[in-house]
Amino acid sequence: MPPPARVVELGSAPGDQIARLADLGHDAVSVDIVTTADAWGSGETGRMARLLEEHGVTAVTWDLEQVPYPLDSEAYDAVVMTEVYEHLRDYPMRSLEECRRVLKPGGYLLLTTPNAAYLLNRLGAARPEHRDAACRTGSAASRTHGTRVSTPSPRCASCSSMRA
Repeated sequence: MPPPARVVELGSAPGDQIARLADLGHDAVSVDIVTTADAWGSGETGRMARLLEEHGVTAVTWDLEQVPYPLDSEAYDAVVMTEVYEHLRDYPMRSLEECRRVLKPGGYLLLTTPNAAYLLNRLGAARPEHRDAACRTGSAASRTHGTRVSTPSPRCASCSSMRA
């Protein structure tokens, strides 16, 4: 997606990814529960807030478990949600509904969850119920909203039902 697309990252700590998108010329918005999520980065106090400000990223402090998000409807070309979805405890489907609401028609949801093939995940360090819940919820959201999953997991029965 060429700049200057309007991009929002949900759960953006430590801020490096949305800062890079801003550097590429995108109108970038960061949404996170705090802007002091320094434990996710270098541990340096104030790093995330400073990074967002230095790169011209609009910072919104918000708990993604609370809906509606304080974002305009149909305002974004892309929503980025990397390694966040599996952490939403209460009704994660609502977050997908909010993504749909804030995206412009034809916009992109760029969502990732933990990689089941990663060695530590295979050894049981990751909680498999997170992956299973994400797949089931993604499948339900796909059916409810008429969206498609472009790279579904080949081993997940729920993801298999989302293939276009």
